[in-house]
Amino acid sequence: MKTIMYLDDSIIALKIMEKTLSGFADLIAIPTISKALKAISKYNIHCFIIDQVLADGYGIDFAKKIRADEKYRKTPILLISASLTEAVAYNAMMAGINQSISKPIQPEEIRQILSQQLKNPTIQ
Repeated sequence: MKTIMYLDDSIIALKIMEKTLSGFADLIAIPTISKALKAISKYNIHCFIIDQVLADGYGIDFAKKIRADEKYRKTPILLISASLTEAVAYNAMMAGINQSISKPIQPEEIRQILSQQLKNPTIQ
């Protein structure tokens, strides 16, 4: 089973994603960038899902740090945001994020996007 790290400072969003991906992937649910940076070295992560606005920074900045690590240079990264704008999506793409998604997202839709990105990571 694939391992996905979901970074979101909303405990409710983390719980919903845990339920959504149950049986689909092993989910590492993390509420802060600082905890995520520590956890990265402990796991073999196949995909990252990142909220844009976090308590300790921005998802795009975290994505840049991930992309700087050779191990995760080609790992799919999805940005999820309740306030997704064209500017945020553009900045996400420039940071190497594969796909930007607007909240809320339906469970079947996120599983479908994850399946596609895990199979063939592309920037969209």
